[in-house]
Amino acid sequence: MHKVQIGVVLDRIFFLQLAGFQVSLEDIKEADPCLYSSCKQILEMDPEFIDADALGLTFVREVEELGLKKVIELLPGGANLVVNSKNRSDYVNLLVKHQFVTSISEQVAHFAQGFADIFSSSRTIKVFFRSLELEDLDFINASL
Repeated sequence: MHKVQIGVVLDRIFFLQLAGFQVSLEDIKEADPCLYSSCKQILEMDPEFIDADALGLTFVREVEELGLKKVIELLPGGANLVVNSKNRSDYVNLLVKHQFVTSISEQVAHFAQGFADIFSSSRTIKVFFRSLELEDLDFINASL
């Protein structure tokens, strides 16, 4: 408005979503080190320990919105599905997907539409992102 540039840092995960890439556990390492560490521990735990239901995990995620706690099922019937050694990678993938994709999908879609309006076509965007390596996204983010 007053011709003052404001530095805006966009997360690497956000760029991945704009580019149409899937967000993986490794992608969240810097964005949420605590969640990353917890998920890695679940994946590396002894199968017998996990199968004994020692963690007491089901396919749900608890979130707090405006001071109220909500339980969100990561998949239909998730509250009744216990995490075990066979499905723990599915649990981790769904947890990451919900935290970084599903929960903000509406906002990302609106931003993506505005971003697409800058380019003449969606094909231009795809060519732009295909020509970038993931390291380039980190460089773009660092230079903003």
